[in-house]
Amino acid sequence: MDYVDDLITTVRAAAGRLRRVSDADAAWRRAPGAWSAKEIVGHLIDSASHNHQRFVRASWQDDLIFSGYDQDAWVSAQAYQQAPWPELLDLWVAYNGHLARVMRATPEPVRLRVHTRHNLDALAWQPVPPDRPTSLDYFMRDYVGHLHHHLRQLDVLCARGSAVRPHPTTRMPAKSALLVIDVQRGLFEGTPRPHEADTVVDRINALTARARTAGVPVVFVQHETLNGPLAHGSDGWQLERRLVVDDRDVRVRKTTPDSFLHTELGDLLAGWGTETLVICGYASEFCVDTTVRRAAASGFPVVLVADAHTTHDKAHASGAEIRAHHNATLPDIVSFGPVIDARRADEVEFGTEERAERPR
Repeated sequence: MDYVDDLITTVRAAAGRLRRVSDADAAWRRAPGAWSAKEIVGHLIDSASHNHQRFVRASWQDDLIFSGYDQDAWVSAQAYQQAPWPELLDLWVAYNGHLARVMRATPEPVRLRVHTRHNLDALAWQPVPPDRPTSLDYFMRDYVGHLHHHLRQLDVLCARGSAVRPHPTTRMPAKSALLVIDVQRGLFEGTPRPHEADTVVDRINALTARARTAGVPVVFVQHETLNGPLAHGSDGWQLERRLVVDDRDVRVRKTTPDSFLHTELGDLLAGWGTETLVICGYASEFCVDTTVRRAAASGFPVVLVADAHTTHDKAHASGAEIRAHHNATLPDIVSFGPVIDARRADEVEFGTEERAERPR
């Protein structure tokens, strides 16, 4: 059973790395509402405990239908954030050691039996459609895959936390640029307005002021359509009235959620020698999300200003919930290579920079 061997060696190796992390760094959260390393390990303990009883029950059940649980509620209710870090690691290692024994003790016919009745579409990390047969062996292997997923998050989080946690502000590295996306009259001045519309504009004004003082380029990106309220040159296309704009600022016109696609943004950043992007604006789940991903995919580390992007309430979630979701999920993307970080506006500072004259 290759995945059981993998589980044992992976947990042992990860525990060795994680024990070198301090209790304070393990409690660091990269964004409001995001899990700390303590809470991720707590979630992995919950995952082990729930799957423990599922794997055992499967020995005498005729199906693979099990109850689920509210992961966030369990993490909160057990106060993992206040638990001593070494104790959490000891419990996690011990529980997975026992779970490995349970996997090995499960008879092969039980593990490999094909089930047509299951709810792994809801429970598995890599879901199985309800009309596709599956097995306990798949569910056990999926458990190990889920564990690997969170350990990758932990490695990035702990490395980042030890570097930035002691500092009350994040000073941007040399050669940064600030992107303000789609803060336009047609999107901000109608009814209803985006979540915290005026407060977000105030935070953006504070960011742009600090950026200009440090000589950091400020780029206002404006979306446009062929007709309608965002038609180029229309009143709705103009920047929001309360935004403070300087003659030194640069404007970029776009027609898609991607601020790079069919625009001069990439060339501007290359000309300035930009190495890091600070991103804020509208809308959290569309143009902000897409531009953050495109920037990281293009090799730029990104600071998403967690409280200076916004969107409208939607039928499925409020603007506040959508913003919180993206603050929590975008920094979890590590496959691009460059780090995506979520920081409050008051945590972002710009260092003074030497640059060539920027185009007006």
